[in-house]
Amino acid sequence: ARRRASEPVLDLVRTLVERSRAAHRRGRELLRPLDGRLATDRAFIIELIVTIYEQVVEKIVACGHDPMRGDHRLTRDEKQRIVRDTASRVGYRLPAWKSLVIGARARRARKRE
Repeated sequence: ARRRASEPVLDLVRTLVERSRAAHRRGRELLRPLDGRLATDRAFIIELIVTIYEQVVEKIVACGHDPMRGDHRLTRDEKQRIVRDTASRVGYRLPAWKSLVIGARARRARKRE
Protein backbone atom coordinates (compact mmCIF):
# COMPACT_ATOMS: atom_id res chain seq x y z
CA ALA A 1 0.00 0.00 0.00
CA ARG A 2 1.17 3.49 -0.74
CA ARG A 3 1.97 5.77 2.12
CA ARG A 4 -0.01 8.95 2.57
CA ALA A 5 1.23 12.23 3.95
CA SER A 6 -0.05 13.47 7.26
CA GLU A 7 -2.26 16.56 7.37
CA PRO A 8 0.61 18.80 8.61
CA VAL A 9 2.75 17.68 5.64
CA LEU A 10 -0.12 18.34 3.23
CA ASP A 11 -0.59 21.81 4.75
CA LEU A 12 3.12 22.51 4.37
CA VAL A 13 3.13 21.40 0.73
CA ARG A 14 0.05 23.52 -0.02
CA THR A 15 1.80 26.54 1.50
CA LEU A 16 4.97 25.85 -0.49
CA VAL A 17 2.97 25.49 -3.71
CA GLU A 18 1.28 28.87 -3.15
CA ARG A 19 4.63 30.50 -2.41
CA SER A 20 6.21 28.90 -5.45
CA ARG A 21 3.38 30.11 -7.69
CA ALA A 22 3.83 33.68 -6.44
CA ALA A 23 7.59 33.46 -7.05
CA HIS A 24 6.95 31.94 -10.45
CA ARG A 25 4.66 34.81 -11.49
CA ARG A 26 7.30 37.31 -10.39
CA GLY A 27 10.00 35.38 -12.25
CA ARG A 28 7.94 35.40 -15.45
CA GLU A 29 7.60 39.19 -15.10
CA LEU A 30 11.37 39.50 -14.77
CA LEU A 31 11.88 37.39 -17.89
CA ARG A 32 9.54 39.45 -20.06
CA PRO A 33 12.11 42.17 -20.92
CA LEU A 34 14.53 39.45 -22.07
CA ASP A 35 12.10 38.03 -24.61
CA GLY A 36 13.78 38.06 -28.00
CA ARG A 37 17.05 39.41 -26.59
CA LEU A 38 18.68 36.14 -25.53
CA ALA A 39 20.49 33.73 -27.80
CA THR A 40 18.21 30.82 -28.65
CA ASP A 41 20.25 28.29 -26.65
CA ARG A 42 20.10 30.45 -23.53
CA ALA A 43 16.38 31.12 -23.97
CA PHE A 44 15.88 27.36 -24.33
CA ILE A 45 17.68 26.58 -21.07
CA ILE A 46 15.83 29.25 -19.10
CA GLU A 47 12.47 28.25 -20.54
CA LEU A 48 13.25 24.57 -19.92
CA ILE A 49 14.00 25.22 -16.24
CA VAL A 50 10.80 27.23 -15.82
CA THR A 51 8.68 24.70 -17.69
CA ILE A 52 9.98 21.75 -15.66
CA TYR A 53 9.26 23.73 -12.50
CA GLU A 54 5.71 24.49 -13.68
CA GLN A 55 5.03 20.88 -14.60
CA VAL A 56 6.25 19.52 -11.27
CA VAL A 57 4.14 22.01 -9.31
CA GLU A 58 1.09 21.08 -11.39
CA LYS A 59 1.71 17.38 -10.72
CA ILE A 60 2.03 18.08 -6.99
CA VAL A 61 -1.34 19.81 -7.07
CA ALA A 62 -2.88 17.04 -9.18
CA CYS A 63 -1.86 14.39 -6.65
CA GLY A 64 -3.52 16.24 -3.80
CA HIS A 65 -0.31 17.88 -2.57
CA ASP A 66 0.82 14.48 -1.30
CA PRO A 67 4.53 13.91 -2.01
CA MET A 68 4.50 10.55 -0.26
CA ARG A 69 2.62 8.91 -3.14
CA GLY A 70 5.38 9.69 -5.63
CA ASP A 71 2.89 10.75 -8.32
CA HIS A 72 4.50 14.19 -8.57
CA ARG A 73 7.60 12.85 -10.33
CA LEU A 74 7.94 13.53 -14.03
CA THR A 75 8.14 10.40 -16.14
CA ARG A 76 10.80 9.95 -18.79
CA ASP A 77 8.19 10.51 -21.51
CA GLU A 78 7.02 13.72 -19.83
CA LYS A 79 10.60 14.98 -19.58
CA GLN A 80 11.23 14.20 -23.24
CA ARG A 81 7.99 15.93 -24.26
CA ILE A 82 8.95 18.99 -22.21
CA VAL A 83 12.36 19.17 -23.90
CA ARG A 84 10.90 18.81 -27.40
CA ASP A 85 8.01 21.23 -26.82
CA THR A 86 10.23 23.83 -25.16
CA ALA A 87 12.78 23.65 -27.96
CA SER A 88 10.02 24.10 -30.51
CA ARG A 89 8.42 26.98 -28.59
CA VAL A 90 11.64 29.03 -28.41
CA GLY A 91 12.88 28.06 -31.87
CA TYR A 92 15.84 26.06 -30.60
CA ARG A 93 17.01 23.20 -32.73
CA LEU A 94 18.07 20.30 -30.57
CA PRO A 95 21.45 18.87 -31.58
CA ALA A 96 21.07 15.77 -33.74
CA TRP A 97 22.63 13.51 -31.11
CA LYS A 98 20.17 14.76 -28.50
CA SER A 99 17.20 14.10 -30.76
CA LEU A 100 18.52 10.60 -31.41
CA VAL A 101 19.01 9.93 -27.70
CA ILE A 102 15.51 11.14 -26.87
CA GLY A 103 14.04 9.09 -29.73
CA ALA A 104 16.01 5.97 -28.81
CA ARG A 105 14.96 6.19 -25.17
CA ALA A 106 11.34 6.62 -26.17
CA ARG A 107 11.54 3.55 -28.43
CA ARG A 108 13.13 1.47 -25.65
CA ALA A 109 10.45 2.64 -23.20
CA ARG A 110 7.68 1.63 -25.61
CA LYS A 111 9.25 -1.83 -26.06
CA ARG A 112 9.25 -2.36 -22.28
CA GLU A 113 5.53 -1.55 -22.01
